[in-house]
Amino acid sequence: MLSLKLKCHVPENRLLTVRLPEDVLPGEHELLVVIDQPEAQATRKRRQPGSAKGKLIILAEDQEYLQDYMP
Repeated sequence: MLSLKLKCHVPENRLLTVRLPEDVLPGEHELLVVIDQPEAQATRKRRQPGSAKGKLIILAEDQEYLQDYMP
């Protein structure tokens, strides 16, 4: 049995050409293709709108800075 570990970039058209080593003889073979996704992408949750509600507290309104912009 021959075991190969390959790392490749998948292009936009998702078309890959695989060239096997010379020691793989012509004939029928079983191939196993495993697409391993990075852990961070697989477990990341989508943000929900409004999920930060109540987490920002404004202690005082500051209107003083606007005076510099008013004619």
